Amino acid sequence: MGRVDRGSRTACLGENLSRFATLSHMNRTPAHRRRRTLLAVRHILGWPALAVFVALVAVWTVLGFAPHRAEGLPGVLADLGEPDAWWPIAALFAAAAVGILCLGRHDGLRIPTSTIVLGVFGVSAAILGIAGYWPCSGDESPGWTPLRRTFDLFGGTLDLPFGKVDGCPAELPLGLQVARLLALATIVILAGGVIAVIFRSTVSRVRARLAREIVVVTGLSPETVGMVRHIRDSATDRRRLVVLETGDDVAALARSLGVLVVPVDTSDPTAVRRFLSGRSARAVAGLYFLSDDSAANLRTMSLFLAALPESSRPSEVPARIVVRIDNPWIAENWRRTHLAAHPGWLVEATSTYEVAARHVVARLRATATTIVVTGSSPFELGVLQELSFDRRVATALGVEIAPLTVVLGGTQSDEVALHLRRQLQRLEIEEITVDLSAPGRSLIELMGSGDHRALLLSPDAGADATFLATVHPEWAIFAWDPSVRGITTTPLIGELTLVGPTLEPVSGQGTDVWEWFGRIAHAQYLDTWNGGGPTPGDPNRGSWDGDLSAFARESNIRSFAALLRNASLVRARWANQWDVDRGTIAELTDVDLDTLARAEHLSWVRHHEENGWKFGAVRDDRRLRHPDLVEWNALTDDARAKDVDSVRATLALLDILGFRLVRE
Repeated sequence: MGRVDRGSRTACLGENLSRFATLSHMNRTPAHRRRRTLLAVRHILGWPALAVFVALVAVWTVLGFAPHRAEGLPGVLADLGEPDAWWPIAALFAAAAVGILCLGRHDGLRIPTSTIVLGVFGVSAAILGIAGYWPCSGDESPGWTPLRRTFDLFGGTLDLPFGKVDGCPAELPLGLQVARLLALATIVILAGGVIAVIFRSTVSRVRARLAREIVVVTGLSPETVGMVRHIRDSATDRRRLVVLETGDDVAALARSLGVLVVPVDTSDPTAVRRFLSGRSARAVAGLYFLSDDSAANLRTMSLFLAALPESSRPSEVPARIVVRIDNPWIAENWRRTHLAAHPGWLVEATSTYEVAARHVVARLRATATTIVVTGSSPFELGVLQELSFDRRVATALGVEIAPLTVVLGGTQSDEVALHLRRQLQRLEIEEITVDLSAPGRSLIELMGSGDHRALLLSPDAGADATFLATVHPEWAIFAWDPSVRGITTTPLIGELTLVGPTLEPVSGQGTDVWEWFGRIAHAQYLDTWNGGGPTPGDPNRGSWDGDLSAFARESNIRSFAALLRNASLVRARWANQWDVDRGTIAELTDVDLDTLARAEHLSWVRHHEENGWKFGAVRDDRRLRHPDLVEWNALTDDARAKDVDSVRATLALLDILGFRLVRE
């Protein structure tokens, strides 16, 4: 993106957060329009091409059963009855090619395109074969003889009774020549499919090795399929999504998503090194360890890091590492401890409880000021964590929000209340108040009318969610159900909403904290420099989910990665909030800010140069020219000030996440 996208990020960020869900929905509109336009064009070209194919097959079928009708065909159609004509055959296969390209890929179509083509070609060849041989039965059976000869046609044998049997044409009719070619194409496609199935893993391994960039995923399951689908849909044309699995069921699920499946034993160091050998080691753009076994994910991560000691690609935007750790409090602790622990990587933790909680928070935002919980399950703690984080960002940027109170209901003991309060204190979630007088009070007393109150129920809460929703249909109840994937779209009984484990991203938030930061930075840029909304079709100012280019998305993330990497330049390190007592919180001087701004500018220049940008006296996005692609000393004062502002804004957002610079 341009230089202006990096300055004054905090100015309007509060307003963006308050309308973030609406803006994200708006951002998707241009992409939807573009997809609808492309789909319409495909239909306009594909259906007429299919009609031409069917019409030609129909005409040759009629001419096969009744050869004498060829004499009455008008104009150019007369060539359909000429044995030596070539353009009708070319027209047939051209129509087939256009139809396959335009209609062969549809969202939700479960039948592979090759299977459909195989069926259409095979059936057409059989019909044309039977029709072409029908008048040539002679004294033989009029039904069996054409069928037998058609079977021979698929076997590569062409029977030639023409001119030898009464009623049979003197020459091989054009329709039968077409049947011969279609039968040959059917055999070739079938043989290719068989070979592809037999050597599927080898073909996938070769395709992964030849890809310019790959994103590696382990632990594909019904719980993680939403996240994998999001990664697939957001990938660039040069990037391949590779699932490392060995089970047949999971491999079938991966193939249904249209991703490469490579069988690799990720617990075997030798197998991991073999997979990452050669150019594959330089092509890794992301590592997602999504098994429900957190320990296995961490072991697999260690094996991959050992095989890839440096960032897998020489880029200013490092490759991602996302590790699934389902307990939300442990995931938060691991995230804060490891976010800056692996130079050259963007590290993140994810949790099915955290993501499910984000879906709940999306419903609760701006509607609830009191949360009544019946325990301290991962679901309940995850919702509190996400609510707190959402409100911490808004509070830090001066957005007015109502105070949030957590009330423990039912028969929960004081020990549970104390546990919950200590967890909140450890993560410095100060804007949530825990009511310690709640245990022993009834839910009816705590919920009152239900206005601005929400009830969270976990499976071990001892309360029947269905019963409560029936008796109190006005209560907003969110109940955890492990059999549910994600969150029900509408309340089931009264205001009861079921929530279950999922990694399906919330619209407008992405799959990890890095994308979350990038989206916020881009939203602020649009608000400050583009009138508040995206420009449809603009790769730099368009919507994140639709028009924005991969380079522009990376540009919004790059400054965070650079600042994490450059902390040592000011003799400081990153610490989470319960680790700051091991060092003094760094008060950055003007010299420190100047040092970090110089490093930020160098990173910005390198990132642009990696993507083909060059110096130009006037900015030109089409020709990839920018006047700020110069050394620091050659920058204008305004350009330097924007670099300093960018560093300050990035520090502010990292501080919101819970990281502070401390002096070494």
